[in-house]
Amino acid sequence: MWKRLFWAWFVFASLICAIVPQGRVFLGAIALGYLWLALVCFREPLTRFVMRWPFTETQRFFAVGLVCSNLLMENFAVNFKGDLDPNLLKNMFWWLGMCLSWVTGWWVLSRYRNYTPHQVFFIAGLMGLCIEKDWMAVRLLMTRQWFPLVTAAPILVATYGFAVAPSFLVLPTDAATRKPPAGRVAEVFAFLLNFVFVYAGSAIWLGFLRPLLSRTEPAL
Repeated sequence: MWKRLFWAWFVFASLICAIVPQGRVFLGAIALGYLWLALVCFREPLTRFVMRWPFTETQRFFAVGLVCSNLLMENFAVNFKGDLDPNLLKNMFWWLGMCLSWVTGWWVLSRYRNYTPHQVFFIAGLMGLCIEKDWMAVRLLMTRQWFPLVTAAPILVATYGFAVAPSFLVLPTDAATRKPPAGRVAEVFAFLLNFVFVYAGSAIWLGFLRPLLSRTEPAL
């Protein structure tokens, strides 16, 4: 029931953003939410397609995760206008460390608990809601700016949820059924670790690697 309420909220927010000029900055992010719904609807043929890739189970997990986070989410979320570099290829490269750390973190979590795709979607989405634009949602909440918060919240959840949940959605879960299901404690634990994954990956990649590679930027 609560999932249906969330998606009704998402559709309402997406319509508002499409109408209000200031909200059109979210158009790419809105597309990710509808793309997730399409993935859910076509889960079985997508699973058959991914299972034909000549990779191991772990390699498929990372391939799907990086395609959805670094290629799709990063570009759609900024409406194909690079936020760290106007060159989209370079922009994706600068975000690769964060995406790789994030996907790796979820892969580690999946070794110990059976997280469902929807659990991953909402855990990652809530984390993204918190950190987006320097904790914008928290600041809106504290200053009681309800309309922008209510409008942006479901779109941001869908944006960040789409980044990592497809690896859990389209890959078979037979092996995972032998692991304990992820209960409330595991959900909270994963939620907190998501901040570590994202911030650590960004700090290492941008803080150390970017200055080094920027010296040879024409070669990138």
